Amino acid sequence: MTDSTPDSGEERFPRVVHGPNRFSRLSIWLRRAVLLVAVLAVVTLLLPVDAAEKLGVVLVCLLIALPLARVLWFVQRWVRRGDLRFAAIAAGVLLVVGVGALLA
Repeated sequence: MTDSTPDSGEERFPRVVHGPNRFSRLSIWLRRAVLLVAVLAVVTLLLPVDAAEKLGVVLVCLLIALPLARVLWFVQRWVRRGDLRFAAIAAGVLLVVGVGALLA
């Protein structure tokens, strides 16, 4: 096959970008969040019991909130791009988690 056929990689994936791409900000944000969680985990182990329990609650809340924030980021991105099916599915995931938290 030649590169001019519809099956070429460039036409199937038109947004191939070398260097920073549309997910760079999300990737940087998630890396920083993972580092923050790691630092909080180590600090929690080093603190006295009373302070460690409070910081442990913050750590668990972060571990729950970070994936949900990523899904929320995808929802807004899909809405902006006009892909309402994926946005609705992701919003449904957030709704299920929210209802589960309320019922717990």
